[in-house]
Amino acid sequence: EKKQFDKFKVLTAVPRSEMPKGAKAMTTTWAMKKKPSGKLRGRLNARGYEQQEGKHYFADSIATPVTNPNSIQILLTLLGMNPAWVAEVIDVEGAFLQGKFTNGEELYIEVPEGFEEYYPGDVVLWLNVPIYGTKQAAACFYKALVAKVKDRNYQRSKADPCLYYIWKDGRLSMMVSWVDDITALGCPKDVKQIKSDLESAFICKSEGELKEYVGCKIKIKRKSNGLATIKFTQPVLIKKLEDK
Repeated sequence: EKKQFDKFKVLTAVPRSEMPKGAKAMTTTWAMKKKPSGKLRGRLNARGYEQQEGKHYFADSIATPVTNPNSIQILLTLLGMNPAWVAEVIDVEGAFLQGKFTNGEELYIEVPEGFEEYYPGDVVLWLNVPIYGTKQAAACFYKALVAKVKDRNYQRSKADPCLYYIWKDGRLSMMVSWVDDITALGCPKDVKQIKSDLESAFICKSEGELKEYVGCKIKIKRKSNGLATIKFTQPVLIKKLEDK
């Protein structure tokens, strides 16, 4: 996590004595989880409930949409019906760390547990970008994503604000976002172009063929006639219920 923060230049150490008058440093907490792939992940989160409205965030700038499950089902139905289509997942690396503050907010955090060796002395850490846990983090990334997508001539669906599409040489290709997980669908060369467009806008990595999405395992099997059967399962949810 420290390497990730350094990569995106997230933190700047500031002597506590130089903090603006009346400023307060938020505390942080670690969130640990097991991803559907089985990978263990630890993420540093700010305690956003310590933020003050009108000073550290603005109430009209924190709402962020995610794609509608109906959109996912419709897109996968189109995938199943079209033998020429493929679906691939693109992960925006440290997505929230690639957003930008849009209202001039100045936020500080106390040195996180485990980071003490990197920041000796009586210092606080100034946030150059929103981190996970801050109230505006998701909204800042979403605004950045929409702006970059529009710059590359994609249209945004009027029915789903997280569904984007483009026509090229009579072919339709589409992408749908669930915060930082993006699925691209279309002919292979069009999906390749979508990945290239995203990589020119953000630091991201291809996760390959669509096999899981938002906690669901997805199995796609093409028949001899080109049509596909698509099966959703949720083994991680079942495991959580078993553990509980």
